[in-house]
Amino acid sequence: MNFNVQSINFNPTDQLLDLVDKKLNKLDKFKEHILNGEVYLKVDNKTQNIKDKTVEIKCSVKGNVLFVKETTKTFEETIDLAIDVMSRQVKRYKERH
Repeated sequence: MNFNVQSINFNPTDQLLDLVDKKLNKLDKFKEHILNGEVYLKVDNKTQNIKDKTVEIKCSVKGNVLFVKETTKTFEETIDLAIDVMSRQVKRYKERH
């Protein structure tokens, strides 16, 4: 299973990239269904003091594309939410096919 990680509007730290890789390992149990995926890390509202962190995950499965977009105040929380939602989507896809 191959995931490309891209950051938008900022340069990610090695710690953040390691966290993303660690959390993506939760999806390994579905690796026979997920062909590949993309992860987008974004910082929104750059002009304001409060910067929202957005994580988008797109997974290609046989015949479909599953997509998750979550936004919170920290990347750690956002990544956890997005991975949990993607896990549920892949599980539902697996049960239907």
